[in-house]
Amino acid sequence: VSTQSTGKVVSVYAFSIENFKRSAEEKEELFQLFEDKMTYLLKNLDNLNEKGIKIKVMGDISLFPAHLTKLMAEVQLRTAHNTEFCFNLCLSYTSREEITHSIKTVVDGVQHGFWVNFYGFLIIMFTIFVLLGCL
Repeated sequence: VSTQSTGKVVSVYAFSIENFKRSAEEKEELFQLFEDKMTYLLKNLDNLNEKGIKIKVMGDISLFPAHLTKLMAEVQLRTAHNTEFCFNLCLSYTSREEITHSIKTVVDGVQHGFWVNFYGFLIIMFTIFVLLGCL
């Protein structure tokens, strides 16, 4: 992906939740590819930070092996301060999963005393849009 593009955000849908139905061997090969790429990004942090590139991993990464989620978290943490360009890596996604996760987050908020009025409704809608990656 070139940082010369006119947009400041690029989202790549790389691994849908359906991919977890693949054979163990196929998943292991794909996980190894992710590990290689995350390791590459960590080795090139100076370049990412110099160009102001933020890496965001979106989706339910808890489904991935722990060593891989640790690498993903480190890449995100070490580029979080960058503001010139955002690269969203979307993993474990489906529209149903994202909507379900968003609604569960809202319900959890209500159960913990979040009072829903018009302003609350706006905050709920904002939360859903953020969780879906729309904002």
